[in-house]
Amino acid sequence: GEYTVADIATTEGYEFNTGYYGGWGLIVIYENSKMNSRSVTVFDGYGYVKVNNNFELPVSGFNTTQNGPVNIKIGVMAGEGDRTYSGDFFSIQKQSDNSWLRLRHSGNNPNNFFNSSINIDGPRNPNLLNSTGVDISAFMVPNPNNSVITNNQTSTKFRYGTNRDFYIIFLIAMAIDSYIPNLEVVTTVANINGTPVGSGTLSVLPEQEIEYKIKIYNNGTEAINNAVLHIPIPFMTKYIEGSGSNTIFFNPLPTPNTLTFNPNEGASGSIIWDIGTLPISANTSDILGELTFKLKVTDDCNILKNLNCIPAVVINGTSSGVGAITGIPITDLSFTQGY
Repeated sequence: GEYTVADIATTEGYEFNTGYYGGWGLIVIYENSKMNSRSVTVFDGYGYVKVNNNFELPVSGFNTTQNGPVNIKIGVMAGEGDRTYSGDFFSIQKQSDNSWLRLRHSGNNPNNFFNSSINIDGPRNPNLLNSTGVDISAFMVPNPNNSVITNNQTSTKFRYGTNRDFYIIFLIAMAIDSYIPNLEVVTTVANINGTPVGSGTLSVLPEQEIEYKIKIYNNGTEAINNAVLHIPIPFMTKYIEGSGSNTIFFNPLPTPNTLTFNPNEGASGSIIWDIGTLPISANTSDILGELTFKLKVTDDCNILKNLNCIPAVVINGTSSGVGAITGIPITDLSFTQGY
């Protein structure tokens, strides 16, 4: 959307041989399931930087992705940086040799980072070359061969300072490709009474058997420990003893990898697959495990004619586990209903 601000309370004039400045900025942290997972850190405060003063800001608490390129995006808001005065800088420490990389974007340079420029995506009004004391920028940090931030990294540092111009930083934000556990379990109906089914609405009759197929994926960027599936049996069906079969498609096999049926858990019992550790996949479409089992639809008239009972067979299974790196728990995550 379009955001407009007016009537900002500011003061005109000079103090301590410098003019006042005024402006506004907005940072939005959002979630998009179609994008890579990122760890976002925001520092909201007030840092006054004067001549010949350098500062370091340590950043920790993130866990970068386990393999592949690490993408880094930085956002900065600051005030009082002058376009005509150089000597101010904003740097990030390189993990490859602990040296400092002076940052820049398309509207400034490494020796005059705070230069009253606004560098953001999308249109703005007014669109000025010199924003007279207001710096707002969002830009990608070059990270060739992960030399700045690498895989499995959990901390870094910023350094900023000046030898001529002075300025005020009031926001620093960093978004970085990170670990996240993302377990997906998809359930589908394989056949009814031995006959394969297609898509669309399916119907069954009393005493008919339904075979289900459960597929497991790790769509995250870290392994998942203590992965367990719980599948309560719908009250209108009964589990066919011995029909459960579990298969693992990776090596080494996880432990304990046990498949059991507990008749005392839930209204009609529950299937429990205690898998163990699920590794990350090179391709998120890789199936890590598969479970098949059969249910028989009840012929109990007392159940079928009960007006309070919905005549449907629905598998409402859940999965749980914990991220191997982050320790983020997955608790009672519902299965995805397939076709």
